Amino acid sequence: MSAALQEDGLQLVFERAADPYSSWWQRPFHYDMETGVGAPILVPEDAWVEDFALSPDGSTVAFSSRYNLLGLEDHDGYTSHVYLYDMATATMRSITVDSEFSNHTPMFSADGSTLVFTENPGIWDENAPRPDVIVHDLESGTNTNITDVGNGGYYHWAMEVSNDGSKVVYRQETNPHPWLWDDSDPFIVDSDLFVHDRTTGESIKIADGHHTQEGVGVRVESAGFIDDNSKLVFTRGEGSGIESDVLIFDLETGTTTTIGHGAGHVSAHGSTIVYTTAGITVGSGQNNLYGRFGDVFAYDLKTGITTSITEGSDGGIAGLRLSADESKVIFSSNATNLIDGEVDLNGDTSDVFIFDMESGALANITSGGNGDSFVGGISADGSRAIFTSHATNLVEGVIDTNGNQLDVFVFEI
Repeated sequence: MSAALQEDGLQLVFERAADPYSSWWQRPFHYDMETGVGAPILVPEDAWVEDFALSPDGSTVAFSSRYNLLGLEDHDGYTSHVYLYDMATATMRSITVDSEFSNHTPMFSADGSTLVFTENPGIWDENAPRPDVIVHDLESGTNTNITDVGNGGYYHWAMEVSNDGSKVVYRQETNPHPWLWDDSDPFIVDSDLFVHDRTTGESIKIADGHHTQEGVGVRVESAGFIDDNSKLVFTRGEGSGIESDVLIFDLETGTTTTIGHGAGHVSAHGSTIVYTTAGITVGSGQNNLYGRFGDVFAYDLKTGITTSITEGSDGGIAGLRLSADESKVIFSSNATNLIDGEVDLNGDTSDVFIFDMESGALANITSGGNGDSFVGGISADGSRAIFTSHATNLVEGVIDTNGNQLDVFVFEI
């Protein structure tokens, strides 16, 4: 289940399965924190909503769907379009009306000026058009393809957009499925990280990557812009990337600095970078979400100092998020020893933790829950956290009418 929280935490949008026995058909819902009123966004119940994003001001929901919501032309029976739903007027429009291909993974810039998504033909043929990254200017209503290199070129996937919408991070790959028409062995796929500057129209490569069909190789992942969009945080590591280096690329000087090793998850805002380490492999009896034990660290770009948020964790860390104002860190973990002197009431069940960057206090907000809980997000000002949970006993006096099915919760910090 996916969920998104407005910048000030007052509006919540989440997906719920139209059919509780199927994960294919998802329907977006809206919940107003001030009025306590929730309602489905006007999408047919049998519509397949693939992914969505909530604008920072909470006024618009962007989502992609293979369902022909506005009678748009479906070229192959699987064409996805990107739609914008206006929360105030309950109306929607598509920004990919003229596209012949599927479009997906929309993401807003923090200032709400720009929407970035990937246009994907979805045809794995040697001579077919390749996926490209599209930038939609919400003020002018125009779409711009920033990676168009024509047929036979590279595959491009949108990964990140800067706070002001001026820069876009994307992955560029050679054929990601060469085994479909290439008998050579091993299959080596180049997978590099690029930053596109919309002001200059230029793209620069910031990191090399490559992998085989089995995932063996070096993977690079973007983790966010920091320091007024002048630097990009990313990870680079062997194999699946579970043990990667954390690096900072300076867009002005073109230099790269390593700040951490063995990282799993990374989140960054302003001048703060939080990341997890991935250490000892977890046994088969543990929750599958957590591949390895690990701890959480925070790096201050101004001082160059790294601080431990957890130490000696006996479980894994997932869903790491830093609030945009750099005040709070949220993550989920099945560790039982993260808070000194506090007994974990539900053992190695996954809980959600919040760390206060100013006071240094760590709190378990789902302690005693009778089901696994997972991070959804945190508001920009760190005042509200959103998470999903199978637990039925998290709200005192409230009877859970759907048993241990996944529900959405908001926590006032």
